Amino acid sequence: EYVSVDSSYNDMERKLKKILKKNTSNIYLIKAQTGLGKTKLYVDIIKNSIYKNHKPYLIAVPTTSLKTEIYKKIGDTYIANFPSLEDLPISYELYIKIKELYCRGLNKYTNHLLEEFYNDNSDFKLIELYLHPHKFLYENRRNVIMTHSRFLQLPKAILRKYEIIIDEDILYYMLHCTGTVHINSLKKGIDNKIFTPKQEKKIKKILNIKNDHYAHLPYLDTEYNNIEKLDSLNINDNLNALFHAEAFFKTKVTIYYMLPLSLEKVKVTILSATLNVNLYDSFFPDRIIKFTEIAEAQYKGNLIQYYHYSTSRNKIHELGKQFHSSSIFFKKIIEFVPNYDYAITFKEFESHFLDNTLHFGNVAGIDYYAGKDGIIVGTYHLPESVYKLAACYIHGTGKNLHKQILRRRTVYFNGYHFPMMSYEDKILRNIQLYLISTELEQAIGRSRLLRTNSTIYLFSNFPCQQATLSKIDYLKKGNADALS
Repeated sequence: EYVSVDSSYNDMERKLKKILKKNTSNIYLIKAQTGLGKTKLYVDIIKNSIYKNHKPYLIAVPTTSLKTEIYKKIGDTYIANFPSLEDLPISYELYIKIKELYCRGLNKYTNHLLEEFYNDNSDFKLIELYLHPHKFLYENRRNVIMTHSRFLQLPKAILRKYEIIIDEDILYYMLHCTGTVHINSLKKGIDNKIFTPKQEKKIKKILNIKNDHYAHLPYLDTEYNNIEKLDSLNINDNLNALFHAEAFFKTKVTIYYMLPLSLEKVKVTILSATLNVNLYDSFFPDRIIKFTEIAEAQYKGNLIQYYHYSTSRNKIHELGKQFHSSSIFFKKIIEFVPNYDYAITFKEFESHFLDNTLHFGNVAGIDYYAGKDGIIVGTYHLPESVYKLAACYIHGTGKNLHKQILRRRTVYFNGYHFPMMSYEDKILRNIQLYLISTELEQAIGRSRLLRTNSTIYLFSNFPCQQATLSKIDYLKKGNADALS
């Protein structure tokens, strides 16, 4: 049974304010629908200074653009905008150079470059704040807003000074902290004896993993920062991330890795529509997790879901071959839904929609399509290695993960049971379903169906909450009239 939007909002407000009064080190999860007003709620709390003797607030959001948007809503009087790299007043050439060094894990050199720039441009206080965050956060008693990635770099000694609110599901961000290293780069490093004994020992263990197998190895607190030597050997991989990683997958030419998931043991409150308490329990077994789900309100708008085809990336390619081109497949969808304001699909297919297109993996926190009608085409399956690396991390071993095969199974999720390609292992299946549903929920949320009379036309066979389901074959000639 649904409640009114106002009742749902009031329920969320009451529960958040109750949590903010608690003095614990728990993780509090508040699951509330997209568009209910989570951001508005904590913005109002900060602006109204509800708790006079309260710790200052630290707000963490997924992207720099969302951070800037919320900072403008709150205002500099109430909160400090903690800079991301994109905020810094530096040239495009320097920005690209720094990004490349970050991708190689050579953070020490990025700091050197910025220090040099700051010494010549001391008026740019944002750079000082970016380079020396601890000093500001220790000495100032101001509310601050920053990105998820910046928040995760802060030590417990700083975080305990703040009341922390995390906007959007940070676990989803953390599960994407993966990367690859070329095996040839590791062999070149060993052959040229550039590593310490501990570094070489871990690398050799990684190289000893059987091809197409997974393994869990302990975190190694070390870094290799000799950029001259790396450049001379043409090694551009992020070796430092590899040393820190704990879950690994090996192919003939590449090592895939996942960085450890860690939340400092301080109180945090996470507000999101996609929270999965079972996964939080699995990834943070040493923490007390308190979960509350806000009473659900009915959409004002419409979610119409066409599930005749799976619309995974592979299925779209397969359908494209039937029509001799994927562009014809998308043309048929556009003929089926001729009136729309924006579209969301896989990045490689964005060009099939002329304007106002987003791609999966880049939709969180975007508000400018509120009240607009949208088309969503796709079921966002990630590479198997992402699911299995996460399962490897939880299990603490990669044993038998290579035996977990995608097969057509009946799965149960969010009150639905349906057939899909999935796994026998329950944790692995839960990770897969969570990641798919989270991306779809984020995509659907762009129109703000809860509060606007807009319509989303979803082409996917993954069931979504409050969808009106249609099995019509939208690719068949003559079915374009079905909407009228």
